[in-house]
Amino acid sequence: MYRRHLDPQAELAPKYNIIRHAGTMYALGMSYQRQPRDEVRDALLRARNYLFEECVGRVPERPDLLAVWSYTWIEHRTGLEEARLGGAGLGLVGLLQLEKIQPGTTSLEDLRRLGEFILYMQKPDGSFYSEFVAGPTGRTDLWTSLYYPGEAALGLVVLFEHDGDAKWLSGASRTLAYLSESRKDAKQVPADHWALLATARIWKHAGSAPGIVSRETLRGHTLQVAESILREQQGQFGAGPIQGCFTADGRTCPSATRLEGLLAAREVLSVEDSPERARIERAIHAGMRFLVGSQVEDGDYAGGIPRAVWGLPRFSGDARQNERPNRRAGEIRVDYVQHALSAFIQYENWRYPR
Repeated sequence: MYRRHLDPQAELAPKYNIIRHAGTMYALGMSYQRQPRDEVRDALLRARNYLFEECVGRVPERPDLLAVWSYTWIEHRTGLEEARLGGAGLGLVGLLQLEKIQPGTTSLEDLRRLGEFILYMQKPDGSFYSEFVAGPTGRTDLWTSLYYPGEAALGLVVLFEHDGDAKWLSGASRTLAYLSESRKDAKQVPADHWALLATARIWKHAGSAPGIVSRETLRGHTLQVAESILREQQGQFGAGPIQGCFTADGRTCPSATRLEGLLAAREVLSVEDSPERARIERAIHAGMRFLVGSQVEDGDYAGGIPRAVWGLPRFSGDARQNERPNRRAGEIRVDYVQHALSAFIQYENWRYPR
């Protein structure tokens, strides 16, 4: 199920997003590693088969490459067929999660061909084309996504850790070096949680070979992004339903992604960053209280994460329920749950390591 609504009368148009599908595979893999269960492994395997059999395909001008296609008939949209950078990045992450559980499910050759597509989409300065559009357009950056570079870098680092080929690490390194350089003088930068997740993975490899991004560069970018995230958080203390949320309208998914980013940032910062790390940890605790409080507690959708806290029955009497931002408050979408689950597991791994 891609999305449902707490209100049984709500009408939802058919939609799907294959990049969110791949992101959910990432969370399923984390869940299995936390507590191995057959039903989680089987769900991850079904998700892998759908991704690979329906969406992974060749690139017209480069048939030696594989891409994850966001086909119009799958996503219920119009326009040309597109292979998006983020699909290849998170596709690799999801497929490699399953490889840890059931090795050999996807061939190393196919995994590498997906990695080669990411490198094909990368420009000499470390930035990327966001999409490959079928037909004469080919690679294009007329439309860009904030998250695709971080997703691509994470996919490359995970592939490097799987097969040891330094070119994947080099590609991820150039991505993070570019993001750091392009943002270094900005007073406010985007809450790029995927870049922070990639940074936490590449941190232990930083400076290990010529051309690999330095820890100093990674640390500076991490502090900059984390600071921007901290400024967005609503008051950390008090009893209001959005205390600890990272948006003023009580939305859960932006809060979950920012928590993922802050938890990753915490892994990068060391003793010398203790004041900043302490601020981040306070923000994480507050954000987790908000996120846990947003979860549906009973009924058919128990455990689900709605779009915003105003959609929960215990807040239904609030006048803000009828405001435009909250019309979809009771919607439960797969990425809302995925990001919350990922944040919960990261938090548990920190606070209650086993």
